[in-house]
Amino acid sequence: MDNEKNKALVERLQGALDAEQAFSRCFGHLSALVKDARVRGKFLIFVDKANKNKGALLEYLRSAGADDFVAEQKCRFCKVDPESFSLLGMINLGLEATDIAIRSYRELLGLSDDVHQKKLLSAFIKEKLEQSSFLRQEKRLFSEELENDLKFIDSFCIDQIIAQLWR
Repeated sequence: MDNEKNKALVERLQGALDAEQAFSRCFGHLSALVKDARVRGKFLIFVDKANKNKGALLEYLRSAGADDFVAEQKCRFCKVDPESFSLLGMINLGLEATDIAIRSYRELLGLSDDVHQKKLLSAFIKEKLEQSSFLRQEKRLFSEELENDLKFIDSFCIDQIIAQLWR
């Protein structure tokens, strides 16, 4: 591999490692905030996979000749205020993170010459696509629930409800 291509590969690997680090920390934090046990469990699985991905990416980075990499420790999403937290916000955040990861892994796939690494990156892409699919499904379900709640409220005259509260 020529020096320029290797440099681009190392940069993309470092970016992917930072993304997995943020993914792990962020989804770990958010899973503690969500009340839905099924979604929380799924996010904990995402955290576990992100941690495994970090290990594989570090190994790949070392094989590309970069030994001095330190993963990014800060994440702009870790400052989520529990009082302002919403399931829809979590889902949107997850979709944003998975879309970024998918793009990163596709770029890496184009830069890699190693068959083993291509298989690994393809597996990462498949994993993130499955996570994205789960999040899109949850967003759709949540949006339907929210819409149904609003229809229920709209079926009553708000003025009449308020008037009855003051009786």
